[in-house]
Amino acid sequence: MSFTYVVPDIHGRFDLLCNGLADIVSHAAGQTGTARLVTVIGGVLRAIARDRPLRAFLASDPETALRLLTGRHSTVHRGTVRTLEQIIDAERVGGTFDPSLDTATLAYAILRISEGFLYADVVAARSVDIDRAVTVIDALLRGLDRAPAPASRC
Repeated sequence: MSFTYVVPDIHGRFDLLCNGLADIVSHAAGQTGTARLVTVIGGVLRAIARDRPLRAFLASDPETALRLLTGRHSTVHRGTVRTLEQIIDAERVGGTFDPSLDTATLAYAILRISEGFLYADVVAARSVDIDRAVTVIDALLRGLDRAPAPASRC
């Protein structure tokens, strides 16, 4: 007996998402620092959660899907960390975000929090809850941020 198994093009889907990042970033126009980071990260998480082929793959073969998406040797994992580092550093360089944690560690923590909520249905028999993920990430970023608050307009 022979089985043919088709794995969706996870790397291609990741590339499409990264290309769509410009649209997500445009929704954060006018925001800076933590607010901008939270808006962008939340937009990406919502886009991933809506990806039906990805959700179908997770449902049909969760172990393989999680290995390809979250494993330490995963191209998707490494690319996501790299992208998070870039958006964190952009705010850091702009002086609008000054976390008391190095960029690499912060990006890794954000990714693992994101994965915990994004793939909760597979790893913990819980509902996917992007809003809670965004709330936790927002609290993490605000708690670590030493940058002065922007001056309010009166």
